[in-house]
Amino acid sequence: MRSIRSCFLVLSLVAILVTGMLPAAVFAQDDTPTGAGHVFMPALQTQPGTEPAPAGVVTHAIPSAEQTAASQFWTRERMLAAKPLDLLTVNGKAPAASPEVAATGPAVRFPGAASDPKAVALAQKEYAAEWARIAAEETSATEQPQAEGDFEAESWASTPPFVSYYVNDATQTWKSAPWVTMGRLFFKIPGYTGLYACSASVAYGRTLWTAGHCVFSTGRGWHTDMTFVPAYRNGAYPFGSFVAINAATTPAWFSSGNLSADIGMVSLASRSGWTVSQYVGRLGFLYNANGVQQFHAFGYPSNFASGAFLVACAASTYRRDTIPGPPPVGIGCNMGSGSSGGPWLVAYAPFRTASVNYVNSVVSYRYDGQPNLFYGPYFGSEAKQLWDWAVLQ
Repeated sequence: MRSIRSCFLVLSLVAILVTGMLPAAVFAQDDTPTGAGHVFMPALQTQPGTEPAPAGVVTHAIPSAEQTAASQFWTRERMLAAKPLDLLTVNGKAPAASPEVAATGPAVRFPGAASDPKAVALAQKEYAAEWARIAAEETSATEQPQAEGDFEAESWASTPPFVSYYVNDATQTWKSAPWVTMGRLFFKIPGYTGLYACSASVAYGRTLWTAGHCVFSTGRGWHTDMTFVPAYRNGAYPFGSFVAINAATTPAWFSSGNLSADIGMVSLASRSGWTVSQYVGRLGFLYNANGVQQFHAFGYPSNFASGAFLVACAASTYRRDTIPGPPPVGIGCNMGSGSSGGPWLVAYAPFRTASVNYVNSVVSYRYDGQPNLFYGPYFGSEAKQLWDWAVLQ
């Protein structure tokens, strides 16, 4: 697959002020808020009937009425109308250079897993119209979609070096590992009238990795009506959708918007008695690894065909940030709004599931003026605590 031309569009409409020595990050939102001044702060609790959350994890149980409403709300038309949520953008310059930071302990890996062998047949039966929709598009496709605007092609020769490309635009990759585990997370934000979308990936059982700012907004609270669509492709949902029943993030993100801890997780309801990982499989998980890695970062960015397709950036660690907390990792990439929460994979291997494709970060933020460099939180003890929560769901 070839690299394509693209750009990054940064919209900075509403500021999120983070505490301490953290830089100010701006977060584009709906400009027609309802209930001005309202701060939505739900009680912190686990979903009834589940184990208590591990120490170091902040969780939110989603009311059953909201789950029911979400299952009926997200039609194709509303998914297509959802606004790709902006990457967090830090005002000021990124560090000119930052020293490499040693791993916090021995690297630990947890393998991924394939979907149930009967999953494809079940999904084809449940969502026959969606499979037909994709088949018709693949048959009629004449050329690869192009990024919006008129820009120079990005390549390994750019600074920082990276290459970006479509993944599931006109191929069969949308139903194959590891890409089938990735999708779009749709939601609302309290106090705003718009509909929003981030990227996410299957972590374990019924749970997803995403960014903390995709599940909880400082000053607004927990996002509502969250629904995940794996293998999303240009408005099609070949494996259906899964409604959120629990959300979780790190204490540092919840309390102060610390960008080094911008990690979120979502637990999903089963459908037809099957969990999301039974339908599409799950990715591996790696933490406490060396910060210098070769990454493949994935997401649904708005500057590539308006977020209709999964996109990848291949790049090595370019620098570490110097903000408080475990230093986030920076790589070259030109994905824009909507890619937030997308997984960064180490040991990337197409069409495989065992001992490969480990999630080692998620798309989080960038500095203004540097559209071809973004950062993801380092996966250390905080990511492991979220993983422990996921295993209990």
